[in-house]
Amino acid sequence: MPFKEHGEDMYSLSPSHPILSSRNANIFQPTYFALAQFLKASNYENTSDPKNTVVYQILGYKDKVLMDISMEKPEWAQAFGTLMSTWGERNALLQHLYPVQKGLVDGFDANVSPYSLLMLVEAMGRKRLRFERLSGAAGRGSGGYYIRQCLHDWPDDACIKILSMLRGAMKPGYLRLLLHELIVPEVGASLWVFVQDINMMTLAAVAERTEKKWAEFLELSGFSVRRVYYAVDGVSESVIEAVVRE
Repeated sequence: MPFKEHGEDMYSLSPSHPILSSRNANIFQPTYFALAQFLKASNYENTSDPKNTVVYQILGYKDKVLMDISMEKPEWAQAFGTLMSTWGERNALLQHLYPVQKGLVDGFDANVSPYSLLMLVEAMGRKRLRFERLSGAAGRGSGGYYIRQCLHDWPDDACIKILSMLRGAMKPGYLRLLLHELIVPEVGASLWVFVQDINMMTLAAVAERTEKKWAEFLELSGFSVRRVYYAVDGVSESVIEAVVRE
């Protein structure tokens, strides 16, 4: 949001305002303008190639993903970094949706792991490296793993690969996986969810997923969904709790 509300008729600019006010830093506007023609040229089929999106068409890039382009365009990189650090500033956090005390603290066994939760994050320009190194003994050392808004950046096959690596690093019957991701409802999606889905297609040739799709990824990766903790505000991500399938 470009504005913060502080009271009746009282507003201030949020940190994300420069993204909307600077033409050079605006990531989304030119891609939206070019989207209709891009879809028409592809016969309105979803692209699954991260190097073939609207961004590359309007900029004339080839064989580069979004992060590579951002590194060559400092204003874009700064705007994107600001967006990523502020877009969810009012969204529900893990502790707002998930019973942390019951799910992670109670029953914690320090003999199994010195940590109750490890958060897996993506680093700009180093995403694939971080995930590919998480396997076997390198990943053993937590009561649970937490991933927030990372897998939606990846195509289906990569999501299954990443989750399968986690499966190999988790102890059955003790560790759990918490996916904090946007869940697209089968019907009645909010405007925010709709726009986010368009953003992912436009920028990275991926998509936001339905609950059925997340369950499918987890099943194919050796997990079972234990419970889904839904965000009901139409904006925040929900939390999917999964365990290793025995």
